[in-house]
Amino acid sequence: NGRVSLWFEGTDYAGWEYDNSGSAGLENDFATFYTATNTETVIISTTVQLDAVNEHLMAGQEHVFSVQVQDSNGIGTLSEVTVMLMGDGEMVKGAMSYDPRTDQLTTPPNSHVTPLFVDVTENSNSIWTLDYHFVLDWDFPIQNPGVWSIPAVEAFDSDPNTNDPKLTNVADLRWRLDNELSAVITDMVDQSPPLSPNSDSRLYVGEGDDILIQGNVKFTQTGELITNVPEDMKLSLEFWYGAKLQSYIVDILADGTFEQVIILPTQSLSDPRLPLSLEIIDIPQFGSDATSIDAMIIVDSLPPVLTFGANTLVTLQSNSLDEVFVSIMLDDAGGIPSGPLDLNWAFTYNTGAEKTGSRDNYSLPLVSQIGNTWTYQGYVNLTPNIDPNTGMPLKLVEGDRMNVWINAQDLAGNIVIGPGTENFPKSPQLSIQYFQIDISSFELSPENQYMGQTIDISFLAKNNGNIAGSGNVSLWELDESGNWVNWDHTIVELETQAAQRLTFSFETYRPGDPDLFIVVDGDLTNGFRVLSSNGESLNVRSGSPDEGGMSGLMIGAIAIGAVVVILLGVVILMRRSTDRGYYEEWEEEEDFVSQDYGRQGNYQSESPAATQDFSGPQESYAPPVSETPGHPELQAAREAFPNWGDEVLTEYLENGWSVQQMIDEFYE
Repeated sequence: NGRVSLWFEGTDYAGWEYDNSGSAGLENDFATFYTATNTETVIISTTVQLDAVNEHLMAGQEHVFSVQVQDSNGIGTLSEVTVMLMGDGEMVKGAMSYDPRTDQLTTPPNSHVTPLFVDVTENSNSIWTLDYHFVLDWDFPIQNPGVWSIPAVEAFDSDPNTNDPKLTNVADLRWRLDNELSAVITDMVDQSPPLSPNSDSRLYVGEGDDILIQGNVKFTQTGELITNVPEDMKLSLEFWYGAKLQSYIVDILADGTFEQVIILPTQSLSDPRLPLSLEIIDIPQFGSDATSIDAMIIVDSLPPVLTFGANTLVTLQSNSLDEVFVSIMLDDAGGIPSGPLDLNWAFTYNTGAEKTGSRDNYSLPLVSQIGNTWTYQGYVNLTPNIDPNTGMPLKLVEGDRMNVWINAQDLAGNIVIGPGTENFPKSPQLSIQYFQIDISSFELSPENQYMGQTIDISFLAKNNGNIAGSGNVSLWELDESGNWVNWDHTIVELETQAAQRLTFSFETYRPGDPDLFIVVDGDLTNGFRVLSSNGESLNVRSGSPDEGGMSGLMIGAIAIGAVVVILLGVVILMRRSTDRGYYEEWEEEEDFVSQDYGRQGNYQSESPAATQDFSGPQESYAPPVSETPGHPELQAAREAFPNWGDEVLTEYLENGWSVQQMIDEFYE
């Protein structure tokens, strides 16, 4: 078996080449000659397909019928392959014939089929796939109800001595015609503020709003969009606004969809409901409109009216906020969206500024809808939010207030206004019931702190709140690395305005001022700084009380000794002054003096001063100053502390004190 190509080449006397003479190649030649043997042509029944949708072919839309033919001599030896969409008993309506030799697709008159083209694909084993592309006309005669059409295929061989195969009764490919259309509204969009939610059936808008209507046109039986739209076919969209008919002619786009913007009048209505009417017009002959919509526009320009229940959010106590009954009513003629109501609240300072992190909300459930009134009720936990810094609920104090409001709008997008909204929140009377521990009256033991000592920190914890309660009181240190270290803690229970003295211990481990704080309920940001009894910061000294210095007891003893020495000096001076007066009287009575002086021999031996001359001025007398060699810094110490006496000064110097250290310590 084989094929021979024939084409012509040449020119006329003027040099013009031949037209329609073909060229080299089976696809381009003028004619193809087949050499064939006498073999059978086979239509492969398992490969026949029809792209029906829900067993329907749609009028005016492109469809494809596929069949495979096997012939060892080649497809070109067939004179015709005919598809009969309504079976082999109907050779006209729905019939198409393809001639592989000329690549011609034809149909008889009054077939009500528009043939488009045939795709021919050569497969292996001498099998060819033929795809018939066609359109059923809108005026295709409709079969009797309940009757299906079953296609048939017949091939005609150019060899008269070969049987012509025919495939019939392909029941799997049964079909009916769908020429019934339905227009559907898929969305209605409010394009004028306030915006309402989109809807395909009920759109709530205000007077004068712009509305976008969107939809599509489908075949009723298949549900497929029409994509080959007849030229004159359009839509009619109408509705009555009061007594005036609003009418629009709408184009159907190439993909079967449509859009139309309508603008409502601004006049008010006694009946706000505007049912829409949609109809397909200018459908081709035998086509029909099955459109049935239930779409409506509701005109509502009035906002919802908000009412709180009689006992709702009037007076609240701050310690009873975990279960507060709330009842709210919304009245609206147009309608309120289904679902719960968005209830919001926040706590504020007495200045009106909102406390950071105090805002919260709750979905208050809808419990009933009677007429134009929607009622929402429920028990709400209004307890302040947890403070992330402390892990405890935000603290409420005297003067704090509470604001409560709702966010709501009706189906037309009208936002609720007036008292109870965010701009005009409801502020219940908030009675602050609180337990508050304040720390004061620090006492430290010992008063002077050294490295390695354990300091007892005593303080007064007082409940300045108006209710009894308990709290966690703890001792914390902010170390040099910025870390918080806990040293001690206790739980204290206090009645209203009651106080209790507590004591914590802290072991010093570095010199300087340790950052110690008394903390209540873990609130590190508001701790009470530990101070000395005179309100000064702590001062931990290096060393220890017996190292590099003298103990407090020794310093006290030395101080007492210094006072005693000073007093003794005063007594001696007074006594010597008295003795001098006595000797002056004795000189006036020379006889008595000479006799008595002779009797004072023992006194002379006991006190060398008694032999001195006291006849001079009183100011010339001074007690002898000890010049006994002492510490090198003794003279400097005398100048710094002239009333201490050499004995005390020498003791300090011999214990390692420098004069500057003594000045720094005792003049501090």
